[in-house]
This record gives sequence, structure tokens and C-alpha cells, in this order.
Amino acid sequence: MGGNAKRKSMYWICRVAFLVYVVVLIYLLFFCDRYGRTEQFETIKYNLVPFQEIRRYIMNWQYFTVELFIANIAGNICLFVPYGALLFVWFGRPVGFLEVTLSSFGLSLIIEIIQLFTRVGVCDVDDMILNTVGGMLGYFVYLLTRTIHRRLVNVRRKEKL
Repeated sequence: MGGNAKRKSMYWICRVAFLVYVVVLIYLLFFCDRYGRTEQFETIKYNLVPFQEIRRYIMNWQYFTVELFIANIAGNICLFVPYGALLFVWFGRPVGFLEVTLSSFGLSLIIEIIQLFTRVGVCDVDDMILNTVGGMLGYFVYLLTRTIHRRLVNVRRKEKL
């Protein structure tokens, strides 16, 4: 398999991975029973104070289960790492840090607005902050992977010479 064919097949694998990620994201955010996504709240629940919930989880960690802490803090970050790592598939070209950051924030904002109006989950500015951080971390995963790949390609080229 030639270099161009390998690149195309890897690109398609990344496209499929991105599609699977989007489906899982939608499921977890809007349909997952485990996180109470199938019930609607009677009233609209929201938090518009930056770092309020993050601070509450950190300052009162002893009152939360490990699962709840991970789901709300680490979960919101981890949820967007694949987005930042695979966003180049959406754009069809390499992406920059600012594009990933703004796109992660924008997608998170859309999700939080949907949660606000559907009353599924809680519209929380802290989720947007954590999701954006996750997208940024994903971008660094993307950069690391790309750098390692390029170095391996260069080593193989030198070995052929």
C-alpha cells in the first residue's frame, strides 16, 4: 500500500472515529439513563457564574462520590478531548489552536443551550469551560500524534536511503 493510499485510509478511519464520537456524545448528553438524561426537570436549571460548580466540587470533595466528581469535572474535560484531537476531520485540513478552542467553546455553548431549553441536564457555564479545556487538550494530543507520525516517516525515509 502506497503512502497516499495509507494516508487516505487513515483519514477515513479518523472520519469514522469522529462520527462514532459524535453519536456517543449525543447519547451521553441527551439520552443516557445513568446520568439522568431521560428525565426533564420541572424548572429550568442553570449556572451562569464561572467556576462556581468547579469550586464547589473541589472545596467540598469529601461530600461527593468519586464517580460523581469524575463525571462532573474530569468527565466534562474528557468528553471533548476526542473533539479537539479529531477536529481536522471536520475541517478537512490541519487546524490551529484558536480554531479548536473557539470550536470547542461554540459546540459546548450549543449543547448547553439545548440542555437549557429541553430541560435535560443543567445549563452550566462551568461545563463550557471544562469542555473547552478538553478540546484544547485534544488539540495537544493531535499535535503530539502528528509530530510522532512525522518523525517516524522521516526515520523510515532515512533508512531507505
